[in-house]
Amino acid sequence: MDNNIQEIVPYLKDPLTLVGICFILSLSFVRFLVRNGVIPPLSPPRGADVLKTILKYGFILGLVITLLGFGLEYREISHAEQQNREISHAEQQNIVKMLHQEFKTNIQVAAELAANVQSILENSNIVAELLRHKSIPILSTIFPMENMKGSVAPPSVATADRVLKQLENSGLLNNPEEVMKFSKVGEAISATIDRTFPTLVSLADQDRKRFQFTKEIWTNHLDVLRKINIIDITTFQETYGALSNLRNDYDVVVKRCLDYLESVRNFFQTSNSNLSSEELARVLASERLAFSSISRYGNSLATHSEKLVALQETLNSESPYPQTGASDNDRQQ
Repeated sequence: MDNNIQEIVPYLKDPLTLVGICFILSLSFVRFLVRNGVIPPLSPPRGADVLKTILKYGFILGLVITLLGFGLEYREISHAEQQNREISHAEQQNIVKMLHQEFKTNIQVAAELAANVQSILENSNIVAELLRHKSIPILSTIFPMENMKGSVAPPSVATADRVLKQLENSGLLNNPEEVMKFSKVGEAISATIDRTFPTLVSLADQDRKRFQFTKEIWTNHLDVLRKINIIDITTFQETYGALSNLRNDYDVVVKRCLDYLESVRNFFQTSNSNLSSEELARVLASERLAFSSISRYGNSLATHSEKLVALQETLNSESPYPQTGASDNDRQQ
């Protein structure tokens, strides 16, 4: 019995429920008075007037109760929607502060990627410069400087075949001294690649355990972020999408540079008297792709890093640092 009462009590909070109960009790009380003769019977003309009055005001009362029900429900729905739409300024500042910290982390990741790309570029440049050593005519012939800076399609087998024809016509391959220098430099280049390759593999982060942009705050609080009005979040949404692409492009850049170094090493494993057009085309193409990818990615990374810093400054101006007691150093970052 007590459990049944406890289940009913919450419904009694509705004003219309209370009005309905009072109305039923009132009618029941009148019915009790009539049954017990407390209210005397009425004459037919008088009874008809009373009945008309009851029907008239009963209809009006029912209509009023119905309209009140719609009004109360509309008020509750409007109040709930307003609460969903409106977020206090303090709540907005709090979510902006968390977003600011996430941007700070992502700026650090972007700086790490920039340092990695610089290291990859330096190691690739060392190999590329050795391939074009001026004192080794064979190398300077088959590895033209223009290949590193080309923006057109990578060299084909036909291009490599023409280069090797030019090398053959030069007579350099018939010069034992030049061939020996070529072999020695090839060994030195291969040794250099062997020393640097593990470092570049570690920078590749193939398991994606490092150098990861984070977006937990953005993803988990997106519904709230869409309702804030102290900042424009449309530019932030675009930036988070760009960060994902930026991380994927990093994998592509590192992979192409590793392919380049590996193709160079494989090229020098070929007999000097049997240089292959296919191997030369492969190493020239991989070199073109590696350096063009590094160039494009470096520019893209710099551009998005600037956007990250600019957006962080926007967040910084809206974060409640004076209230939270953040240090001057944090505010500057």
